[in-house]
Amino acid sequence: RGGDVTAAIAARDQLAEMVDTLAQSYEVHVVSTPGQPSAVERGMGDRLSIYYVIVEARDAKGNAVPQRIRDAETGRIDTVSRWLEEVPREVYQRLGRDKAADGLLSETLVAIKERGTLTPEIKILDGVGAPILQGNRLTTW
Repeated sequence: RGGDVTAAIAARDQLAEMVDTLAQSYEVHVVSTPGQPSAVERGMGDRLSIYYVIVEARDAKGNAVPQRIRDAETGRIDTVSRWLEEVPREVYQRLGRDKAADGLLSETLVAIKERGTLTPEIKILDGVGAPILQGNRLTTW
């Protein structure tokens, strides 16, 4: 009574989204399909290139788990099955060599999201053996 109904509805929606997120369990993998790209390099005008891998979240049965991703270029939040995840150049090159060897990636695991946690734990390693930092994400390419 007498409260901000709009704020209460927004808070309820945020809480419901958080409960859904906590219930989810999935792995994020680089897509590895023969004859299809697994990564892209995006030029940024006169700036250096940015490297991305094409990823999807999968449940324990291998089914895609749609995710709400904020696109770094548009600021829009989209629900997608696949998106681009920024990676360091050395990771992009390492995965490129891996895929060039036989057309498939042997290293695909990017992150694991456990039930009861809000965010996935990054599992893909950089050139010195440390988990990469999460960079930009894009929903269109």
